[in-house]
Amino acid sequence: MTDEITLDAPETRLERFLAAAAGVEGITLDEPETRIEKYLYKIAQGSGGGSGGGALVVHEVDGTLDKTWQEIHDSAPLVWQTDGDGGYRILVAVFEEDGDFIVTFAEPQPNENIMRSYVATSASGYPASNAQ
Repeated sequence: MTDEITLDAPETRLERFLAAAAGVEGITLDEPETRIEKYLYKIAQGSGGGSGGGALVVHEVDGTLDKTWQEIHDSAPLVWQTDGDGGYRILVAVFEEDGDFIVTFAEPQPNENIMRSYVATSASGYPASNAQ
């Protein structure tokens, strides 16, 4: 996949927050209402932390992420997962527990967030879906 991606004009509230957080110029943000919108607002305002000035975009290929747990950890909280159809998931957790290296993304929905977790066996491993 190429690093040059053309973005369409954002149409929804979430897309406007994502676009602003991604550094797209000229975005007028609504007043943040949900927790996710509040996080994205802070990121868009430059107070989200992370390094390098841009978000890390992660792709899932056959149930496995294309970035290592350590790459995701080091880029947190500015990490998005694309579903390949124009949708995005937001990183909500990256941690180690009992030898498992876990990454969890949320897909914002109108009345709930759908969570998706991936697990690697080492920090240098590529997390795989635990739903397999």
